[in-house]
Amino acid sequence: MVALERILMRFERWEFFIFLSLVLLFLFPIWSLAYFPTLDGQGHVYNGMVLWELVFEDNVLFEKLFAVNHDLSPNWISQPFTAFLTTEFDAFICEKILLSIYVVGFCFAFRFMIFSVKPTLKLLSLLAFLFVYHQTMILGFLNYNYGLIFLLLSIGITLRLESNARVRNIIGLSLAVLCLYFSHLIAFFIFCVFIAAFVILLALHFILKRMSRRQFRQWILKLFCVFLIPISLLLVFLFNDDPSGSYIYKSRVEIWDMLFFLDGNSCVSEREWVYLRWCWIVLASCFGWIGIYAIVASLRGKEIKSPFNFDGRTMIFIVFFLLLIAACFIVPEASVGGGGGLTVRFVFMTTMIFIVCAFLVLRNRLMIAMALLVLVYTSIDRVFFLKRDYAKHQSYCSDIATAAKVIPQHSGILCIFDFSNEWVTAHAPKVFGTQSKSLLLDAWSQKKYSSVQWREPFRNDADLYCWEYQQWECSLELLEGKLQERVNWFVTIKADDSIEFSRPQHQHWKEFFEASCVKVFVGQSDIVIYRRKKD
Repeated sequence: MVALERILMRFERWEFFIFLSLVLLFLFPIWSLAYFPTLDGQGHVYNGMVLWELVFEDNVLFEKLFAVNHDLSPNWISQPFTAFLTTEFDAFICEKILLSIYVVGFCFAFRFMIFSVKPTLKLLSLLAFLFVYHQTMILGFLNYNYGLIFLLLSIGITLRLESNARVRNIIGLSLAVLCLYFSHLIAFFIFCVFIAAFVILLALHFILKRMSRRQFRQWILKLFCVFLIPISLLLVFLFNDDPSGSYIYKSRVEIWDMLFFLDGNSCVSEREWVYLRWCWIVLASCFGWIGIYAIVASLRGKEIKSPFNFDGRTMIFIVFFLLLIAACFIVPEASVGGGGGLTVRFVFMTTMIFIVCAFLVLRNRLMIAMALLVLVYTSIDRVFFLKRDYAKHQSYCSDIATAAKVIPQHSGILCIFDFSNEWVTAHAPKVFGTQSKSLLLDAWSQKKYSSVQWREPFRNDADLYCWEYQQWECSLELLEGKLQERVNWFVTIKADDSIEFSRPQHQHWKEFFEASCVKVFVGQSDIVIYRRKKD
């Protein structure tokens, strides 16, 4: 036992190097593959390209149809940097860089938070690798994922303010919360839930006479100063937002199932449960062993020290966990016509905080180290499973990258007929627009929080938005008449296998391609590029 304690002390001494090595290992799946697409990732990269063209380039077509969103709304944090990246790298490399920044940022922000809660147990920072790959990462919710970084930093700084209320920490927290607001509203709201837990514990300390009235008022004043600007921006955003529309909620049974099966942590397949279930196995083993030991000790009449630790910061996390469970049942899954996947984000955060709480309450350092060893090993195994699963997307993405080089720069409006119905690569065809700096008929520009929007005459035109998902139902003549622009380039993806495109009412598109266009590229993944003939 003494030898094991010494080994544990050595591991704690080398924690930073172990941590850094694991960060590099978790970047390996992203960079070992030629392509690492995420669902919405290429949509963000495309919007970044449009933003750069509007601000720094003289793109007449984009200036005619698009405008920069000058509202100080959320979902902005990644766009300026993404816009710059599109000028230096191709679209798929841009996405890899953005994902790598997230992986590194999340891991170190998690480590910062853990050190703020329990600096005496450094190895708990390794829990970061259990959570860094999760569903919203693969969904490509870039701003929300960056919001998680600022969320963890904000939690860590708040806890450090408790023991070190320097002006530097207050300014740091204010900046972190402001960045959090500009990342994503859900991440900002989760931090508000943490602050609610924090204030509840402060109030209990005040009621139990463990804190003076003056100290309590100082804390409330600090939090007011930190939240003044973000809350003001939020009120302006909500005041200008359109509250119309209904909301979709998940049932209680569905939410409990999501919590038990750690749905927020799974990335690409239900088979990941083989790895995720080890969270429950390890925790059940730890607490089961503690229970057995306590029973045996009591039967022998031995007096044992409490195996659990419930200090002030651990209690904050426990209350935070309970409030997050309540939020899972209150927050809607989606708004009709708006963004979705809200419940799974709260489920992910709830399960993450629960597992952190479970380790925080344990007192036996050797047990914690052994549990962490099992969980880190399964996390590494899972991330390599993800790498193997991503191998199936390489051929398709390679075909898109090759085909995108065929379309000349600034080719005007580009119409894409995508029938692939692939989940992870659904927005990969936006690479055609990014690489050629062409205009795609992108419905994202309809959303209020997007960095780029259609200009006012086109913003609420349903005839334009049908081109995002129902291109084959739309009229080319009507489109060209509204935009006063001629469309010269068309891309079809897996059109020959599509039931939609083979229907008689869509025969006119096939006739149009045969009579009015020239086939300039045919790829292995049924990607075909047509150039329109000159009149």
